[in-house]
Amino acid sequence: MKNLKHILIIAALVLGGFSAYAQAPQHFDEDIWTLRNTAIPGFHCIADDIVQYSPAALMLGLKACGYEGRTGWGQMLTADAFTVGVQALVTRVIKISVGRTRPNGGHHSFPSGHTATAFMCATMLHKEYGWRSPWWSIGGYTVAAFTGVSRILNNRHWMSDVAAG
Repeated sequence: MKNLKHILIIAALVLGGFSAYAQAPQHFDEDIWTLRNTAIPGFHCIADDIVQYSPAALMLGLKACGYEGRTGWGQMLTADAFTVGVQALVTRVIKISVGRTRPNGGHHSFPSGHTATAFMCATMLHKEYGWRSPWWSIGGYTVAAFTGVSRILNNRHWMSDVAAG
């Protein structure tokens, strides 16, 4: 029953992502893009490429240092490996199926894979250590949100790509 609940949640999120893409007024994405290009036209940083993984790295570091988590190494790694596989597959299939062009002219914009990865890592951290303190979860999701904003600032994604990711 618990697995069915997770499958239904994933399906709802994927359908919600498609809905966000279909319903997003194009002028909203373009307004954000214009604002970005007016305010910081030459902006580029590589932080989003790195920090997307930091919640997972923190989780592994805490576990390696002996900080008690919700599960043992085996169960945590098995669940997280499955999660990574599903997220990568779903994100890639949607990217290829939709074929949206990036604001900088690249391919496969929708949804943002960096944002999806960052929120997946934040959720893994939350599941393993959120019960110990809400600050682990808050920190992880803050990093994930930063990743999404960075994708827009780096001119790699539209706002709706990040929202779906």
